[in-house]
Amino acid sequence: MAPFIYSDMTCSHCQHGSTISCKLGGSFGDGTIDGGQGQAVRVPLAGSALVRVPGSGHCDPFPRVGR
Repeated sequence: MAPFIYSDMTCSHCQHGSTISCKLGGSFGDGTIDGGQGQAVRVPLAGSALVRVPGSGHCDPFPRVGR
């Protein structure tokens, strides 16, 4: 699951809990990066922006076609 914003979780704002003010972050659909809906999307700073949903069945981040 991806929130509306993405952040790096390393800047001073993120370290103090204000991820909306991240120096390297931003928000989806703001004109500089498109929003996304689908089984696979590219997410900037995905390591700190995405939240794993237990039981979602999406364990493999890069599913292979023809398995």
